[in-house]
Amino acid sequence: MINDSSERGPSTASKREFYFDGMEVGYLDQLEFPCTAGTYLYTPYRGFGHYKMQTALAGGQNPRCSYRVGDSIVWFTVRKGLERGTLEFFEFQTCPIE
Repeated sequence: MINDSSERGPSTASKREFYFDGMEVGYLDQLEFPCTAGTYLYTPYRGFGHYKMQTALAGGQNPRCSYRVGDSIVWFTVRKGLERGTLEFFEFQTCPIE
């Protein structure tokens, strides 16, 4: 089941962007950042961050991605989702920004 409380196409100020290797991958298509394992909808950016993450996935890797919430960075691992425009998120870890 896909976790979708989406509001497609959020404004720039409310985008829930996430990153791989310090580069923007895309934004999540739900109202809040996820914090539990599951399959999530996302809208990719056409850029190097998304390309590198997809290349890692195609190579059999499970990339570590991140997003920022307040004074913390949340790290998580991704796997390719079963449907187009989805990713599986798991292994969440929250770290304070120093």
